[in-house]
Amino acid sequence: VWIGRAYTTLNPVTHATVSPAEMFGLTDWTGLEMVLHEVCHELILPTERALADALGAQHMNEHGGLWHVVQFYLTGTALRHVLRARDIDHTPYMYSTGLFDRAWSQYRKPLEEHLEPLVRGEVTRADAITRIVAAVLR
Repeated sequence: VWIGRAYTTLNPVTHATVSPAEMFGLTDWTGLEMVLHEVCHELILPTERALADALGAQHMNEHGGLWHVVQFYLTGTALRHVLRARDIDHTPYMYSTGLFDRAWSQYRKPLEEHLEPLVRGEVTRADAITRIVAAVLR
């Protein structure tokens, strides 16, 4: 199924496609971040399921896309950390394009507070998810 200019199919194997049109205007490390984002659609599946379980059926209509915001955040933040260790500055796509504030501002504080420690290896994914969902549902 074609959705926009970048998509990933998971069956029978993971296959990520990013159109050259999608890459237009993405400079420096942001293009790599978008390719990694697409490939990470397979890696996010356990987190997507855990978020769905934590949210429960009654909150899935309102927050069912939270997993995708988490995926954007984790991909960009992990890449930023890897590059920072090599003295390379990178602003993740969600921030550099204003996407976080434009589309998902309600998730910004919970994700920044609870996913950053996950990326640093200070908390487990389960703990981060529990804390994110609690903050989102407040």
